[in-house]
Amino acid sequence: MTTLMQQITTKLTEEEKENIPKYLNSIEHKKENQKQSLIRLFEYWRKYIPNVKQEIGCRSCQLAVIRLWTQVNNKMNE
Repeated sequence: MTTLMQQITTKLTEEEKENIPKYLNSIEHKKENQKQSLIRLFEYWRKYIPNVKQEIGCRSCQLAVIRLWTQVNNKMNE
């Protein structure tokens, strides 16, 4: 059975694969472009998981989006 992370990883473009670690790093280290990075991760979420709605103003939603993309990033690095 294919996991959600595997499904997403196979559908990501090369550019998205390159950008995800950059966005996560920006958020983790609270850099100037942290908000823009979070917005981009939400855009990816909406692209790949459109049936699960997340609001950017919701802190628990932000954590869920960051956690998912962290897991996807880890999967890509396996």
